[in-house]
Amino acid sequence: LIITTHRQDVATMEVQLLNQKIEEISKFIDEVMGILEVRVGYEGTSIISEHDQKFLLENILQENKFILEVAFADLTGEEKSKESRIQDASLIPLGNVSKLASFKKAKNGEKYLGPVNYTLRGPVMTVASPLYNSLGEIIMLLQANVSLEPLDRIISSARLGNNGYLFVVDSNGTILASADNAFRYESLSSSKWIKEILEGKVRDGLSEDDSRLGLLGIEVLAAGLPLQKLGWGIVVEWPRTDAFQVVVTLQRQVLLFSFVTLLA
Repeated sequence: LIITTHRQDVATMEVQLLNQKIEEISKFIDEVMGILEVRVGYEGTSIISEHDQKFLLENILQENKFILEVAFADLTGEEKSKESRIQDASLIPLGNVSKLASFKKAKNGEKYLGPVNYTLRGPVMTVASPLYNSLGEIIMLLQANVSLEPLDRIISSARLGNNGYLFVVDSNGTILASADNAFRYESLSSSKWIKEILEGKVRDGLSEDDSRLGLLGIEVLAAGLPLQKLGWGIVVEWPRTDAFQVVVTLQRQVLLFSFVTLLA
C-alpha cells in the first residue's frame, strides 16, 4: 500500500511538470504563429507591393529572434520576396512552393506546423500562414523557418528531485530536446512505449510498463504526454530510488508540519 501511494505521488508530480512544460512549449509556438497572422488594411485581392512585403518581412524578423527566414508567396506558389537573419536574402533564390504541404495548407486557410529538420544551426521547423485582406480573403501566404532553440531552455530547466529529467521527441521519435545533450538527436523510434505517446496515448506514470529502463540504463518511473498539435511527445524519467526518497522526505515534512500545527 505504501509503495502504491508513493507511486501515485510520483506520477502526480511527473504529470504536473509535463503539463507545465507543454504550456511553455505551446506558448513559444503560439507566439511565433501569432506574428505570422497578418491582415492588410485594404479590400483588394492583388498581392501587396514589393516595398510593403519587405517592410512586413523585416518587422517579422525583428519581432522574434528565433524566426530565421521568412518569405511571401502568391496564390500560385511563386515566392515573391524573402528576408533572412542568417544570410544575405538577395542571394537566396526564389522558387515555387505550390507542391509543398505548407503552401497547400496555408492556401486552404489553415496554419501549418511542419516536421523538424536538423540543421547545422540546430533543429528548425517550417511554419506557414495565410495573409488576409480586410475582407478576410486570402491574398498571399507567409512561410517561415523557425529555430527550436528555446526548447533546450524549457526542458533543461525542468528537474524532479536530484536526478529526474525530461526530453522531447519529434514525430519520428528522435530526441529533439533533452536536459542531457548526450542524448540529443538519439532515435527512440523502435520503442513501443514512445510510439504510443506519439500516437496520442497518455502515459500517466501508473501503468506497469511505466516502470522501465530509462535513457541512462537504470530503472525509472516514467510518464509521457503527446503534444498533439505538433505531433511530438514529452517524457519525464525519474530514477526510482531518487523518486521514492524525495516523496518520503516530502511526506515526512508534511507530517511534521501538521504535528507542530496541532501542538501550537
